[in-house]
Amino acid sequence: MNTPSRSVQRLGALGIIYAALYVAANAFTLNVPGEGAGAPQVITYYSAHFAPITASIFLTIAGSVVFLFFLGPLRRALDLSSESRVLSSVVTAGGAVYAAGLLVDALLANALLDAGHYHSAAAASAINIIAANDWAPVVAGLSAVALGTGVVALRGGGLPRWLAWASIVLGVLAVAGPLGEVALWISPLWSVALGITLMRSSGRAWAVPSADLEVATTP
Repeated sequence: MNTPSRSVQRLGALGIIYAALYVAANAFTLNVPGEGAGAPQVITYYSAHFAPITASIFLTIAGSVVFLFFLGPLRRALDLSSESRVLSSVVTAGGAVYAAGLLVDALLANALLDAGHYHSAAAASAINIIAANDWAPVVAGLSAVALGTGVVALRGGGLPRWLAWASIVLGVLAVAGPLGEVALWISPLWSVALGITLMRSSGRAWAVPSADLEVATTP
């Protein structure tokens, strides 16, 4: 039977897999029409790009599922004290909101494909505007999961301090207005860093306060 630390190591690879899926999904949507695009342009684009947009949708769905599973080993690595067990619930909640935001992206992209297929000008224009402004749950979820990870790691250990501070910076960037887009492109690197750290953890903790050591090592 695997020990919890061994499970954390193996499932840490999910962070890397998620990053790969995220980057691949977004690579297919780099040139989608902006919110100011007219209905004919939107219809023409989605009619002509059915295959890559469909690939992006399924990659996004797969990435969301992988990210949710990745939250398990991440939270397990952070649960080193009684305080961190309470605070790490923010990581789970934030990750759920983030994944839900990505799934909303996928839903709207699929709706745009239908609008293009049926040449529905009114639907194409309206959905395209919504899709261009559906970033709120994504950046809110990313901020919560990153800030939660950083704060818990600083207070209770589980991650190197540099990665804890990097998580906090990412969480702040995500809700810093226009910089939120920068945070979205940095997030795969953050996920890879977390994944590699968990895979190399060997069950050890970083910077655990001495007062919590007994709690952290209790079976």
